[in-house]
Amino acid sequence: MQKDWARILAWVERNAPDLLHHLNEGADRAELAETETRLMMRLPTALRTFYTLQNGTVGFAIFPALDDDQPAFGPLSLDEIEFVELDEDSDEMSEEDFDVDSGIRREFWNDLWIPFAAASDRGDYLMLDLAPARGGRAGQVIEWRHDTNERRLFAPSLDALLEQTADNMEAGRYVYDAGELRKS
Repeated sequence: MQKDWARILAWVERNAPDLLHHLNEGADRAELAETETRLMMRLPTALRTFYTLQNGTVGFAIFPALDDDQPAFGPLSLDEIEFVELDEDSDEMSEEDFDVDSGIRREFWNDLWIPFAAASDRGDYLMLDLAPARGGRAGQVIEWRHDTNERRLFAPSLDALLEQTADNMEAGRYVYDAGELRKS
């Protein structure tokens, strides 16, 4: 993970240096422990490692959305990780109300989906899925859309997400234009 993160930062430094001032330095053990206490759960090793490399900001939007017309995702800081509060309407939704990829639960929200990156509108997230549906894989990264109730497989894991992001950057599949990172 560290190697791929270094590749991402090197690409950003060359192609989008103004993004770098948005990124916070890595979190320390105390910050991780405080977050785990607040969330009442131990973060998975991959997520803990990711946060020791950076402590996020959505202004550092480096993960382009699956759909070209959607904004890119930037890592949340530890302070910003929170779970969606469910309202009465979400309790009344049926499985048919959700458009999901195979291996992802047909739910509005699951407490074992941990948001770690957000789109600039703060309504859509990338989440580490620790409770996949049959055929899914614990630790897969899903794209969670609030308005459309879409749940899409984004990457098989956080490690894979960083590797594919670095690979796509270096292969010229991503461009930085008008203050936004997107697929070329």
